[in-house]
Amino acid sequence: MHNCQDPSNSHFTHLEDVEFTYRKITWTHEVSGTSGSDDWRSPVAG
Repeated sequence: MHNCQDPSNSHFTHLEDVEFTYRKITWTHEVSGTSGSDDWRSPVAG
């Protein structure tokens, strides 16, 4: 990958796309001590 901080390579600002898919994700906010999760196979409460 080119070093885009080098002025001669400044036009190389975006070279790749990254995507991922997940079934379940859990995230934690360490400072507040809270967490949340999502699972696409679980029904949405409505």
